[in-house]
Amino acid sequence: ASNCTYQLVVDASGNSSPTNPIIFTLPEASTVPGTMYKLLIGQIGANAASPDVLARPLAITTSGTQNLLGSILTVAATPLQRSSGPFISMTIPAGKSKTGDQYNCISDGTYWYVTGFSGTNNVTYAS
Repeated sequence: ASNCTYQLVVDASGNSSPTNPIIFTLPEASTVPGTMYKLLIGQIGANAASPDVLARPLAITTSGTQNLLGSILTVAATPLQRSSGPFISMTIPAGKSKTGDQYNCISDGTYWYVTGFSGTNNVTYAS
């Protein structure tokens, strides 16, 4: 088991393709029980005092097995965007991630539990 924090920093030149997602791929849950990753959205753009919104979608995906269970607090009318079962990936849409958004990914050896906070009103899950 291990614990790691990843800070995503995107300069202005890497923030210009709204159809090209940034993908964070988790290893197979059964190979890393007890592992926790924290994905933190750091500075976006050139100015730390006034960071940009991430223009690209952000996807958290598994290695191909349907074992991701998500619970993301959002700005939607129903603030908890929870997956209805295990999925392969979850995506935060382009233009919705901001500096300070964060996601915790915890493996119990069977599933990845992904929790977090985001300025989106729409998290999508895919099989």
